[in-house]
Amino acid sequence: MKVLVSACLLGINCKYSGGNNYNIDVINYLKNHELIPICPEQMAGLSTPRLPIEILNGKLIRKDGLDLTDNMKRACEDLKKYIELYSPSLAVLKARSPSCGYRFIYDGTFTSTLVSGNGFAPSSFPGVCASGLSLPSPWRLTRRF
Repeated sequence: MKVLVSACLLGINCKYSGGNNYNIDVINYLKNHELIPICPEQMAGLSTPRLPIEILNGKLIRKDGLDLTDNMKRACEDLKKYIELYSPSLAVLKARSPSCGYRFIYDGTFTSTLVSGNGFAPSSFPGVCASGLSLPSPWRLTRRF
């Protein structure tokens, strides 16, 4: 099975802090599958490390106030091409992330407050989700995502 997966969960140093979110549970869960690592934030041209970003009123805002929404929209268009090219049947995405978060994201105040909602990537391809790309809650797999 082909699986779209947040690159940081695989140990790739693409997190805003310059580190990663390596998760052995994800590795074990996906070990017999074909992985397609993605980092929408890097695809959006953001550097690593970088200032934190969150979604506020539908816009992707960097902690210093810079609006990066257009960058992320372009990255999500490229992600749609990945989906068309590779036809993944599952996506395992980093929880709470403004780019990858599914079901819960930070509220845009940079205070670690969670709200219901999706990051830009899962929000940008609802037709794909409806046609079979499964976006499981990471909390079902492990609480350490």
